[in-house]
Amino acid sequence: MSIQPSRKEHVFKTGAIIVLGLSGSVLIHALIRLVSEAPTAIDWELLGSAFPIITAPLVWIAKRSVTLGLEFASLKERIKKLEERDEEWKSQKNEHNWLKVRLDHHDTRLSDLEYSKKKMIQNQGY
Repeated sequence: MSIQPSRKEHVFKTGAIIVLGLSGSVLIHALIRLVSEAPTAIDWELLGSAFPIITAPLVWIAKRSVTLGLEFASLKERIKKLEERDEEWKSQKNEHNWLKVRLDHHDTRLSDLEYSKKKMIQNQGY
């Protein structure tokens, strides 16, 4: 049984891709602007101050993605264990029902055998 991604997970992934794309484009735009305005000297202080603002959402998204990935893997593992337990329970239930049917059939055959034995004894005159 495959697990389909939820709507929430799909929206989160789409949002993460958009934020990553925007952050990347802002970073590239900032670098191009810095280089084009001051081709000989890059303002490292300005770049350094802009870097945390740009990377903070990326770091948060990366951490959140890892956390959600681990939670999702944990949930998949729990679901797999529950499915295995369910299959085991079903097989035990089927085995129990099969044994019950066999015992009922065995009891029926014994009663048929006893009935035949009684008939045979009656027919022989004992």
